Amino acid sequence: MPPVDMEPCRRLAYAFIEPECADPGLFIRNALEQRGGDPPVRLAPSSHGTMMVVFRHPYFREETLRRGPFHFGGRVLRLVRHEEADFRFVCRYRRLAVLAATNFPPEHWTRERISRAFQVYGQCAASTRSA
Repeated sequence: MPPVDMEPCRRLAYAFIEPECADPGLFIRNALEQRGGDPPVRLAPSSHGTMMVVFRHPYFREETLRRGPFHFGGRVLRLVRHEEADFRFVCRYRRLAVLAATNFPPEHWTRERISRAFQVYGQCAASTRSA
C-alpha cells in the first residue's frame, strides 16, 4: 500500500478545559488569542475532549502546543495532538481499489483536486497520469 499524506491530521488538536465552562468555543478562542499567540484556527465539534481545534497549518499547531497549557480566566486549556490522543488506533486497509478516470479535465489534474473528486470512494492513495 503506498504511503498516504498525513498532513491534514497534523493540523488537528483536541481541547480539554478544566474546570468545564458554559461556552467552551468562546473560551478556547479567547485563550488562544490572548495566551497562545493568536494562531489561525477554526473549531469543530468533537466526541473527544471539549472541541477539536483545526489549525491552518501544522506549524501553527506545534507553535501553539509549545506555549501550552494555557491558564486563562481561572481555567486551564490543554491541547492534545490528534496523533497522541488516547483513542487513537491504527487502521490497516483490507482492500485496494484501482479506478481509471477518462476525460478528466486537465485543469483538475492535481493531487488535491483528484483526492477531492474521488473522496466518496475512499482515501486516495496515489494518482498517475496515463498517456
